[in-house]
Amino acid sequence: MAFLQIHTGHFAIALQCKDLRGQLRELYIVGVKVNWEDPNPERAEENRLDGNGRHYIVQYGLYQSERHEKIRANTRHMKLVNLLPGREYEVAVKVIDGNGRESPWSIRDIILTPKGAQF
Repeated sequence: MAFLQIHTGHFAIALQCKDLRGQLRELYIVGVKVNWEDPNPERAEENRLDGNGRHYIVQYGLYQSERHEKIRANTRHMKLVNLLPGREYEVAVKVIDGNGRESPWSIRDIILTPKGAQF
């Protein structure tokens, strides 16, 4: 299996809502859009609906931390949300084929999330 290539971009959404006292507050949702290219050719049997087809594991966490989350994806893109603003995150992806064989992790991509109101 060849290596996967990751592309990332960040986003932030500002929402205005009222707190329990009726005061208007701004809430920021910070996230990262991740998509990747899979250089490995797909076969028709890898796209079966029984869940045994090709899928991906996305690993992400704060840059240089020991704690990372892993999420399974069936597509070559996803959004990681509820990230901390103004922090660096590292993201890597691996493919698992229908037989359970895993590729090596992709080269990690480092992305800086936007700070609160800077978007």
